[in-house]
Amino acid sequence: MADATSQLITQIKTMPLFRRRIAKVGNRYFIQLPMELNELWRYWYENGAVLNIVIEVVEYRKANNEKPTSNPNP
Repeated sequence: MADATSQLITQIKTMPLFRRRIAKVGNRYFIQLPMELNELWRYWYENGAVLNIVIEVVEYRKANNEKPTSNPNP
C-alpha cells in the first residue's frame, strides 16, 4: 500500500456507504460493501478495527412490487 494511501486510510473515522441492500444467503443476512473500497476494508480487517455500524432505513419495498414507501420516521 502506498504511504500516502496508508496515511489517508488511518485517518478515516466516519464514512457514508450510501444505498446498500440486504442479501440473504441461507439463514444469514449480509450487507454488501462497495468493492471499490476493498483496500480500506482489508486495512481495517488486518488491523483489528472495531466498528460501530448505524443503519438508516430510507424506504421499504414490498415483496409484491408495490410502489416503495418512505420511512415514516426519518
